Amino acid sequence: MFANREGQRIPDVSFRTRRDNEWRDVTSREVFAGRTVVVFSLPGAFTPTCSSAHVPRFNELAPVFRRNGVDEIVCISVNDAFVMNEWARDQQAHHVTFMPDGNGEFTGTMGMLVDRHELGFGKRSWRYSMLVRDGVIEKMFIEPDVPGDPYEVSDADTMLAYIAPQATAPLNVTVFSREGCPHCVRTKGMLHDAGIAFEELVLNRDFSESTIRAISVQPDAPFHGLEGMKHMPTALVPGIYDPSLADENIEIQTETAHRAVKRLIREEGMLVGVSSGAAIAACIEVARSIPRERHAMIVTIFADNGEKYLSERFWEETPEAEADEAAAPSLAHLEDTP
Repeated sequence: MFANREGQRIPDVSFRTRRDNEWRDVTSREVFAGRTVVVFSLPGAFTPTCSSAHVPRFNELAPVFRRNGVDEIVCISVNDAFVMNEWARDQQAHHVTFMPDGNGEFTGTMGMLVDRHELGFGKRSWRYSMLVRDGVIEKMFIEPDVPGDPYEVSDADTMLAYIAPQATAPLNVTVFSREGCPHCVRTKGMLHDAGIAFEELVLNRDFSESTIRAISVQPDAPFHGLEGMKHMPTALVPGIYDPSLADENIEIQTETAHRAVKRLIREEGMLVGVSSGAAIAACIEVARSIPRERHAMIVTIFADNGEKYLSERFWEETPEAEADEAAAPSLAHLEDTP
């Protein structure tokens, strides 16, 4: 069991850092005196959870922390200055200060030094985060003392919820674009005007057409109940429709979409329309086709809500409907797909 040090002062140590090819000792006083600092400490640079979740999320939420009175976000690990500097470059986490605790002096005084010899790591830090005001620890979030490397409470979102419960996390927006695309230019302009930050991935620079696929969804028959969707072989084709844009087309039965709508409200608390039900049903079909050893991300758009469908008969609970739902795939299948 790790001791909670809330109300106590930060250990008085010097961090041996490397800046501009010169050694520089940074004292605890320099980091914490007269300032509000969020610290998160983790087992090691370049390790999976630290690199894929812990550091990136603190870096992402850094502007929100600063708007709510935090002067600096510091990542501490029992690694030397060379390793921490390389990790900082690799992470491109420009809003986080990487502080090396090479000898484990700070971590040991905090009571967070653990033996990881079974992994060949030697002495490392237990995972935790804390809010420090003027050198005094106000709040600590310490991961539970269980086997492995738990990551449940020391994350950036938990800390932000403590500091500013009313704060809204930034949207995660990625724009897939290509050179010379007027739609891409207009989209980026709208995001900029709305003050929404985004990451841009450019075709043939950051990704190729082989890594992203567009899949269209339509009803499986001319007479259907999927409002807003067209059965293209028999419908009046809009002038803007270009069948070559989709790499694949999936046909969905009306009843399948109805089942998906009902499952979305029950399992996810989302009230959507039948065309959105068709979209998520198609996602499940795509997920089932992907081998487990492959990584993939499936993105869809819910184009309508379900308020205007509340009087439809497909909501009725009948033995036949219950049997159909029992046989339908669970939406949780998506979570099990790599």
